[in-house]
Amino acid sequence: MNLHGRALHFVFKIGDRVKNIEFFRNILGMKVLRHEEFKEGCDAKCNGPYDGRWSKTMIGYGNEDTHFVLELTYNYNVPSYELGNDFQGISIFSKKAVFNAKKSNFKTEQKEEFTMIESPDGYKFYLYDESPVDKDPVQKISLASSDLQKTIHYWHNILGLKILEQSEKSVVFAFNESQVKLEFLQINEPNKMVDHKSAFGRIAFSIPEIQLEDVNLKVTETKSTILTPLIKLDTPGKATVTVIILADPDGHEICFVGDEGFRELSAFDPNSEKELEKFMKKDLERKQLEKAVLGKRHGILQVLSAKESDTSDIDENFDTEVDLENQEKSAWTDYNNSKLQIPDKLKKYSAGTTESYQDLLRRRFQQTMGIPKWSKVKKIEPESEEKDIEELMKCGKKLRKSLILSKEIIRMNKVANLNKETKLEGPLINSVEFHPTVTVALIAGISGVVSIVQVDGKTNSKLQTVKFKNFNVDCARFTCDGEQFIIGCKSKKYFFYYDLMEGRSVQIPMHHRIGPLNLSKFRMSPDGKFIVICGKFGTMHLLSAKTKEWMGDLKMNSDVVDVSFNCDGSRMYSFGDVGEIFEWDMNSRYCIQKMYDDGCIRGITMNLSPNGQILATGSSSGIVNLYEMPIKEEYMSPIKIIKNLRTPITDVAFNSTSEILAISSHHKHNAVRLVHLIRCFI
Repeated sequence: MNLHGRALHFVFKIGDRVKNIEFFRNILGMKVLRHEEFKEGCDAKCNGPYDGRWSKTMIGYGNEDTHFVLELTYNYNVPSYELGNDFQGISIFSKKAVFNAKKSNFKTEQKEEFTMIESPDGYKFYLYDESPVDKDPVQKISLASSDLQKTIHYWHNILGLKILEQSEKSVVFAFNESQVKLEFLQINEPNKMVDHKSAFGRIAFSIPEIQLEDVNLKVTETKSTILTPLIKLDTPGKATVTVIILADPDGHEICFVGDEGFRELSAFDPNSEKELEKFMKKDLERKQLEKAVLGKRHGILQVLSAKESDTSDIDENFDTEVDLENQEKSAWTDYNNSKLQIPDKLKKYSAGTTESYQDLLRRRFQQTMGIPKWSKVKKIEPESEEKDIEELMKCGKKLRKSLILSKEIIRMNKVANLNKETKLEGPLINSVEFHPTVTVALIAGISGVVSIVQVDGKTNSKLQTVKFKNFNVDCARFTCDGEQFIIGCKSKKYFFYYDLMEGRSVQIPMHHRIGPLNLSKFRMSPDGKFIVICGKFGTMHLLSAKTKEWMGDLKMNSDVVDVSFNCDGSRMYSFGDVGEIFEWDMNSRYCIQKMYDDGCIRGITMNLSPNGQILATGSSSGIVNLYEMPIKEEYMSPIKIIKNLRTPITDVAFNSTSEILAISSHHKHNAVRLVHLIRCFI
């Protein structure tokens, strides 16, 4: 088969886009040629076996018409890839790259003829200290072969590449000598197979589109592997190309694409650098947000995996026996310290040849500063510990003794506004929500802007701001795991959820069977199962918190104005506008109890304390009633009636320890009161 082929590019999967772009651009000296973003996986698996959002960045030493370039594939939800033995390296002839590599912090190894450097993901590049004139610096791609004879038969006899060099351990192919060379190296270990792992790449060639069918027929006749039959791929705003994806006997992926369409598609984009910088900035913001939201959980799988695989720093002969009678056990020990030697300039302070560097530092510190209090570990008697645990497991009818707030005077300080750095949410803030696990807050208002800030009381630094066009946010909530937030608007029949980890928003239309509804008030169940929307005519719509699908409805007698859950989400309480309070079993979805809010004219808001012991209701008359839970009878008397506000109560909220209740009214400026529940003092 006589193909008029042209070597185009090699595909790398990259984990950290920012670090990789720094490597290819600043160390290897390449430039960004074009950048494209995709919302879903490629039909030809260009981004690997992933269906989510991804991007590709073409980077090289010149235009794709005349140079062999690299395609950097970035999957947003994949932080890293495992390397196999399939990719052996790329040879680059560039004096500038050699100079940059030697002064960089990247891992390098000096060989006789070249400098080997590894990319942030571990891909190897062989840099030669010479710059050929009028030639592409990228000269050779090296891959592994388990059987050179099968490799030669496939690439030469079936695909038609020329053999330029051949030995017992290697073979070099190309369509013509002026192009980049494709080298296959025989694996030295007998019966060793090529292992691609998850980081496997792909090499691409272009041929006249009319010859694509010839390739398809030839590969089919020889019963070789076709991964993706002839298919047309669309790129928004650019040319459509026809491709076929093959695999050689060792599983190396090969892409053949129609040359005519690809030349149009691969035209240099002068705005690509700016476009890439925009998305890399978002990458950094997302990482900052992930760190704030997930804390140490961020990347925990990679950390654990690294710890399991890397045990080279552990001293197997380290003696871990400790005399417990004479010495208290350390709270934490760094095993590496036992291997450190005393520097020459400090040996004069050593007490003897047997003293370790760690012991010397400890002794010198104690001589100068004394033994600090924090280093003294106080032993806990077993009886005392069991007693404390027994006390924690008790549950009484009343609020237990406060461990945080004083019974007498509670001092308060005014701190900086939450939106001190943003101020983009509009003149009216409709929703403020604190993250369930970390000190992060969500702020939303009528401008359609949702801001996420790190709460420190001083600067409240902005972590992220998201704009929703033509969407006045009336209600915003974090999901119970804190990885998403959901927003609603009373004038829309759809809502949005925003994935903080992926940095994308998704519009969710309401089910066609759901009647009139008001998305200005909804709640998340603490167990992460439900989103409950307060509908009209007494209907509460249940949606799955995971899939956002409609699961059914609950209905009470009067218009529902608010709902609240107990701490585990097994019970839900709904509040009607005429003062009815229904208690629902969320497993069976049946009403198991009912009561009336004492003296209620028109109910507005309700909340259950985190410890499940106090239910607070707010009404249009400015009255807040506090009830002791659980519900015992249909007409219960409140344990406390709060009459300090004269305008309708629009919000009631408890602090996390159920010691403070905040009540407020939107109808009057500064109409906010705090109730100390231990003393019922306002």
